[in-house]
Amino acid sequence: MTKLNIETFNEVLFTALKDNSPKGKLDLLKAELSMAYAMKIEAMETVMDALENGRGYKQDLEKVRNIDLSCDTLKNMIDQIYAEHPELMENEPE
Repeated sequence: MTKLNIETFNEVLFTALKDNSPKGKLDLLKAELSMAYAMKIEAMETVMDALENGRGYKQDLEKVRNIDLSCDTLKNMIDQIYAEHPELMENEPE
């Protein structure tokens, strides 16, 4: 049985995409990264709240670290698409 992680999850999504082009994959990964960053900020706020109120925070901090690893993985996947398709960088807003 294959373990589901951010990479295998994205492979499933890419297979289901109507636009399975590099640009379609890039758009999906960017949207996922944006959502992951929002989740990270929310998780960091939970850690700060726990610290400020004298509650345990280790479990919440572990969640922040896991989300951060997912963000790194998504960023690496985005960088890989750019490396393979540098023409997509030309379409990026400055």
